[in-house]
Amino acid sequence: MTEEASSTPPPSPAEDGPPRKRSRAVGCATVAITLVAVLCIFVIAWALHVRRSTDRFVRHVGAMLAEHEASRPAVPEGENAAPLYTAAFTLYDLTNEAGLIEGLPDPKKDYTTAQVGQYLADNKAYLAALRKAAARPKCDFELDLSKGIDLPVPHVSETRRAVRSLAVAARNAAQSGRPDEALEHLALALRLARDVGGDELLISRMVQIACEGIALHGLENVLNESEPGQGAARRFLDALTEQVRTRPNLANVLQGERHVVLAYLSRLMTGKAELHLDAIHWLGEPPEYMKVPEPLWKAAGLALMDARHYERIMGCAIIEAGKPYPGALAGLEKIDKEGLVSVPKWALATRLLLPTFSRIATNDARVLALLRAARVALGCRLYRVRFGAYPKDLKELAAKLPEHFREVPLDPFTDKPLFYQRTKTGCKVYSTGEDRTDNGGLSGSPNAFLPDVVFELDR
Repeated sequence: MTEEASSTPPPSPAEDGPPRKRSRAVGCATVAITLVAVLCIFVIAWALHVRRSTDRFVRHVGAMLAEHEASRPAVPEGENAAPLYTAAFTLYDLTNEAGLIEGLPDPKKDYTTAQVGQYLADNKAYLAALRKAAARPKCDFELDLSKGIDLPVPHVSETRRAVRSLAVAARNAAQSGRPDEALEHLALALRLARDVGGDELLISRMVQIACEGIALHGLENVLNESEPGQGAARRFLDALTEQVRTRPNLANVLQGERHVVLAYLSRLMTGKAELHLDAIHWLGEPPEYMKVPEPLWKAAGLALMDARHYERIMGCAIIEAGKPYPGALAGLEKIDKEGLVSVPKWALATRLLLPTFSRIATNDARVLALLRAARVALGCRLYRVRFGAYPKDLKELAAKLPEHFREVPLDPFTDKPLFYQRTKTGCKVYSTGEDRTDNGGLSGSPNAFLPDVVFELDR
């Protein structure tokens, strides 16, 4: 028995293989299961973190909107022009419109034709209803910013049409020998522009800028086609002064825009809105890398990070926009140059919904310059009526009409006094425009790469 035991050969290495393979397989499986478990725990923890962070962000946006609403006290019904504007808009008759209200009023056009007369006759009730609305001291269209970018603002397009209609009526009155009535129409146009801008939204500010431009070009034409009385001219000068004084600061406008976009993103993250960034057709087709599936964009926390990134850039822009011109122009231009460079590719909303700050500020500064130039030019007309000739310089204007001009208005592009020239038949008041260069009052000339902002009287 001893001999048999001692003669038994030891097990070969081949016989030990299968148990070792099974052990390695079990080890690999254990590691894999552990990694999957850790990954699952991480995904669950990240999902909970995203959920909690999203809830905090939604509450933050809600508090922001509530604070904004509280800062805008309700306008008493009897003082609010908005309902009357809405009612007036329904009275518009476009039967004989035929392109009369497209673009800026043509300075060479005859506005006393039968077609214009019929158009004004068809819209007599409409214009009367607008005057009735403007007789109320305040205007609040009571917009619900919590609806985000889906917020309906039909009154902005209607306001533009109303201002163009008033410009046509003003030109008709001026060319028909009723210059004081022409100024009344244009004063109403300025009031409409101010009321639509009171929404303090970016789209409203863009419409306000357009409407102010229409009214001011109409004023230039009316003053060059007729001679309003001193009383009417003084009242319109007061209207221009009020327009400049009450224009909402650009920072307030950007703040309203931030509220709207953040409200949309918070609704998106809570499933109350759909991702329709591709539908923003005026921005063109987004690049391929932007076409991220919405569930992944939201679940991975990218939507939340996107919203915070947008809020951070807008916050910087609001600070810069709150500075007086031209400081605001320089600050916003810098954000444009640096802001989008730092926007990650996954920040879909930021890339598509962030405005071009420098372009907005430049357009705003141009119309502000035109408002100031129009004030000065109208003051020069009053000076000529009183003293027989246009002033030699703007210091003389301020000295002789201190009730209207305590100091010479400044150019928003340079923070220096506006330029003034006496011409053979009238005068010219102008701003350098965005190139900050005196081009001699060239406006739209092919010799001026960036034309000056000019208001000219030729009589």
